[in-house]
Amino acid sequence: MSLQVETVAKPQRLSDALRELPDFAGPPLDVRQPVLFVPGFFTTQVHSALMRKWFQAYDIEVYNLVLSRFAAGSLKRSARELKRKVEEISILLDAESLHLVCFGAGGLVARYYAEWLEGAGRIRRAVMLGTPHHGSWMAFLGALAPAAREMLPDADFLQELKVAEDNGHAELGSYVNIFTPWDAVILPYGSCALEGSTNLKIGWFCTHMGLLWSQRVLKMLMEALSEVRSTPGRAAEAGRARARFQEISEFVAENPAEAGAFFSRGALLAEHGHWGAAIRDLDQAIQLRPDFAEALYMRARALSRRLRYDENPLQCQAIRDFNHVIKAKPGHVEAYYHRGVCYALLGDWRRAVDSWDQALILNRDYFPAYLARGLGHIRLGESESAQADLREVLRLQPDNAEAARLMQAL
Repeated sequence: MSLQVETVAKPQRLSDALRELPDFAGPPLDVRQPVLFVPGFFTTQVHSALMRKWFQAYDIEVYNLVLSRFAAGSLKRSARELKRKVEEISILLDAESLHLVCFGAGGLVARYYAEWLEGAGRIRRAVMLGTPHHGSWMAFLGALAPAAREMLPDADFLQELKVAEDNGHAELGSYVNIFTPWDAVILPYGSCALEGSTNLKIGWFCTHMGLLWSQRVLKMLMEALSEVRSTPGRAAEAGRARARFQEISEFVAENPAEAGAFFSRGALLAEHGHWGAAIRDLDQAIQLRPDFAEALYMRARALSRRLRYDENPLQCQAIRDFNHVIKAKPGHVEAYYHRGVCYALLGDWRRAVDSWDQALILNRDYFPAYLARGLGHIRLGESESAQADLREVLRLQPDNAEAARLMQAL
């Protein structure tokens, strides 16, 4: 197969102007994949903050992988950390697969995970920005770091990836490479192209770090991650949603003090994944009726789709909303469960397990809490408790692959 590289013309910038009428024709919420950002060599969360902010502004659910040693350690170790993070997100969000957006060496980490750690089935699409698939001579400048040595063109690590590629282990069709000929970090820049995958060369001036900060690159990213599902049934559903949205909006205009109308429109928007607009409507409903438990719960669910990696669990608005719901409705099992998910996504596994304990006290057959709590016990090093939860999962669902895999790993 010949190496194909497409030069991309300069697209228009993204606009942050909100559309008056949301697009209800996109992929339904239950088949969307979250996005996980995989950082590159010495890339901090600050570098990707602008990209993640734009993703959230366009209602794309995005999470951040924090690699040890600022991703300067062994790329194989980073791949194991990626495996652990994907495992967590898949279980906590009940997502069969994820999209990966990888910067620089993060693409090599993703490839090793997919090709050698059996991660290919969990990756829907991996978009790699300036990833040196065949190495970079500039890595000599940081050769004291293990990751830099593994990015040298003749490194054994890259040879392992080449073996996986030659033996058919690699899911090359799911890789999209975006790179720039003005990249002073990847030499030669052609190292970013990978045979068998989609290779997009930027046709305008852009630096290596510009791949993270350019709105035009972000537009390419969003197009690469989009999945068009223009079935007749989907089109009809979108038409009904638009009509319903317009109907509620007309009622809201005539009855601006009616909390239920704002709640109905917010619920419709949340159902279709328009988190930002949904939160604004639910804010208004709660302002009109501070004790509106259903609106608080719906807002908490929407806010939980927009968590920041550095958010303090004690100051998290989604968790505060779940607390208000629980106070108003102490038997609300789902509020306990999803509060635990928020804690877990923010790294507070002890409070997450406590929330799932409460959910299971209220409903001993609430399956998602057993699986999540089993994962929580594993992260806390409580293997016996984890085994008990996983056995309960397998009792309720004998063919549950996640539970079986976690049990085998214990």
